[in-house]
Amino acid sequence: MGDETKSLFGSREADEPPAGPPLSRWLKLSYSIGEIGIWSASLIVGCYLNPFFLEVAGLDAILTGNILLIGQIWDAISNPIIGKLTDSINTRWGRRRPWLVICAIPFGLTFFGTFMVWDTGSQTSKFWYYLVIVILFNTFGNAINTPYTALTTELASSYDESTELTQGRMLANIVAGVAISFGHSALVETWKVQGPNGPTELTDYKKGYFVSALLFGLIFMIPPLQAAFFIKERPFKEVEEPEEKKPKGCWGNFVAILSIWKNVFLTLRNRAYLVITIVFLLAWTTVQFVQNNLVLYCKYVLKQESQFEWFMLILQLTAALSLFAWSLLARKIGKQKVYWIGIGIWIAVQIPMSFYNEGTPFWVMYINSVVAGMGVSVAFLIPWSLIPDIIDSDELQTGQRREGVFYSLFVLFQKIGAATALSVSSYVLGLTGYVTPSRETTSEQIADVQPPSVIMALRIMTGPVPAVMLFISLLVSWFYPLDKELVLEMQGELRERRRLIAKAEVELGESETEKKNDTVY
Repeated sequence: MGDETKSLFGSREADEPPAGPPLSRWLKLSYSIGEIGIWSASLIVGCYLNPFFLEVAGLDAILTGNILLIGQIWDAISNPIIGKLTDSINTRWGRRRPWLVICAIPFGLTFFGTFMVWDTGSQTSKFWYYLVIVILFNTFGNAINTPYTALTTELASSYDESTELTQGRMLANIVAGVAISFGHSALVETWKVQGPNGPTELTDYKKGYFVSALLFGLIFMIPPLQAAFFIKERPFKEVEEPEEKKPKGCWGNFVAILSIWKNVFLTLRNRAYLVITIVFLLAWTTVQFVQNNLVLYCKYVLKQESQFEWFMLILQLTAALSLFAWSLLARKIGKQKVYWIGIGIWIAVQIPMSFYNEGTPFWVMYINSVVAGMGVSVAFLIPWSLIPDIIDSDELQTGQRREGVFYSLFVLFQKIGAATALSVSSYVLGLTGYVTPSRETTSEQIADVQPPSVIMALRIMTGPVPAVMLFISLLVSWFYPLDKELVLEMQGELRERRRLIAKAEVELGESETEKKNDTVY
């Protein structure tokens, strides 16, 4: 970093101690497990929603793409509004926690509704049912995820503490995701029905998805509720605008809406935030492209659908274990360099995916899953752990704490990545001639049901496309402006500013008290 940039934030020593007492282990644990419901639900949606819509609910591939695209547009509208509301609405219980309590139960119910088979036979009625339920599911998920992630900045008081909270959150998410996605797959496969042509048993996917979605929908309600009850927010003192300056009536509502989008555009003008948002969007879309198509890739390209569970298990376990190593390395060489290393090795194993076939040995795919898991771990850990640093930078520049807006936009781009991968995958499969297998089709017949164009599309969407997006994210990350030394200087400057403000408030209060006493006497 240049001297000119550093001078903006003072010249604090890089080893200055944190602003407050260290966080307790209980608080870290409670925070870490608060997102496992959202995470696990998103993992199941990412892995299984496309196959569910196409092969269980019998929804047309193009209509599936339309549902996910419309849901993405809705997210783009609603997410910044939710972020601004979590910054603006202050209650006796805090700004963030009430959202977790209110939205936990509706989130679990809409997850259950997403995996119910709307068995009317009409594509139109299926389209409208799943469109409404997906929009509701995304909305309640955003209303939990945005305030929850914003708590990172409010809890952490140092550069390393924000990394520790993010590491704990990601570790809990990945471990829970491994268990729940494996459990979901096992539950779905448990239910059998006799085939039409003799004693052959077929999986009753309709009943399996119903039972799994009901069970896990109830479980997903618990994590945000425990976070709301066990985590205390720091007191927040809102600076009220004088009543005479506030617009009222319809014009006041219009101005309030405009202010939300003004905050969005101001946030995107922050260079560090813009860079890391693009990096995260590309990396997360890559994760989703591979995740969304891996079931069908194993089923139709490798012709080994049963191996999907093991590939995902190995990948997620590796990602969880890698978090410790990446976090330790980030303390030594910085988060940006860790991102370069992790994404680089991920690219190396993603390209060969387009060349694998049914003759590829399983051990090759297992090694591929291990290395890819290391890269996925970096894609989760580093971008999220950089957000608190960017918020501190923004506070120094603007004098405002806008955690809700920053995190809501980040969650928005996470949703855009997932929805883009899902909708584009559905459109590509539909345009290349995807064939929906009937429920009476045996596993041997299913393996050969798709035309060569669909097989090629699956190869491209799990090989070259993810590799190119990861390479672009590497190039963009080179322009990230905040290194560790600069972040520590910013935090020192913020502590000094807050100390002076607190001192001024005390002196002002004492002065007002003296004036009142003089008036009395």
